[in-house]
Amino acid sequence: MTQTTGPEKKPETLKNVFLNNYAVPRGGSWLVVTGDSCFKISASTKNIISRLPRKGPPADYIGELRRLGVPEPEKILAKLVEIKCLVPASENPWHKTLLKYLLNPALEFFPSKLQDRVFFFLKDAEFTGEALFRFALASCLLGLLLSALFSFAGFSAGRGIALTAGEQGAVFAIILLSILVHEAGHSIFAYLNGIGFRPIGFSLYLMYPVFYANVSGIGELPLKPKISINLAGLALQSLFMAGVVIAYLATGWGAYFVVVQYLAFLLLFNLNPLLNTDGYWCYKDIVTAYKGNRYAVFSEKIYSLAMLGFTLYLVYVVWLMAKGLGAFLFAGTWSGGGVLGALINVYILVIVAKGLIPRFKEGYATLRKQ
Repeated sequence: MTQTTGPEKKPETLKNVFLNNYAVPRGGSWLVVTGDSCFKISASTKNIISRLPRKGPPADYIGELRRLGVPEPEKILAKLVEIKCLVPASENPWHKTLLKYLLNPALEFFPSKLQDRVFFFLKDAEFTGEALFRFALASCLLGLLLSALFSFAGFSAGRGIALTAGEQGAVFAIILLSILVHEAGHSIFAYLNGIGFRPIGFSLYLMYPVFYANVSGIGELPLKPKISINLAGLALQSLFMAGVVIAYLATGWGAYFVVVQYLAFLLLFNLNPLLNTDGYWCYKDIVTAYKGNRYAVFSEKIYSLAMLGFTLYLVYVVWLMAKGLGAFLFAGTWSGGGVLGALINVYILVIVAKGLIPRFKEGYATLRKQ
């Protein structure tokens, strides 16, 4: 009698996730920066993973570790898997991959390695956290002063400016450049504070397209360096605004005036702590630094109430969209958009919900604290 067994299970394939990633030395260890996170690993671990293959079954990794003369390669492999230097190489079907990118849209276009080459002149720069903090704060105050002058005092003058199509294109290009300068500011200050350049990309927050810089890992820094990184985008954008102001005063070109007014709006918008902006992260870092202080606890309660109130306003906006969805489902139309319009609006609803739910959870959890 012969015993039959099922098909032999294929050995799990592992992936070396940190191979060739951008990394910077810090305090005897290394910080490895990925597209959306940051990991600290020892120098010996970095040396090992840099010599291992990108992908393969466990047996291949054990054989390579043995070839490198690493003692007890099976235990070392298990440790590398435990600390997630090696992870299962998932082979997702194309439709799952597409769904993932639709629900979590993120396009990295200025990786850390490229920044390391572009900003080569910063390699020997040395600044203290205190100096960077003061520079960022002073630059932001300059930006606020310019914003006050051009947002309020110059508002009526800005309304009378008529731009040609070419000038409108120039305004868009200059504003886009200023946003890239903003995100580069976060990355540069992260590097100057010793945690390396950070990838810059494009995504969606609520229903709005945004650029972002991954500054994960700043939690290990003291308060002032953290604040300097949070404000760095606004700081460089404020200096950029000052340059545009000078260009406007020198030339009188109306397009520059419009750019300054828009940059003033962006500056004030990014200081709004009720959204996940730079102002929010400054507030959170300050409150976290003084955790347990009764004034900080009281501030958190007030902030949570304000944030929940603002979130309810955002829910109202989503509700208006939902009314449109209902009109489409029962009347067969959605503002004339048909099926394609419905699909687009449903997608917007999902993206907005993904942004709103964490806000409710955060506010509710804070209010429940004793």
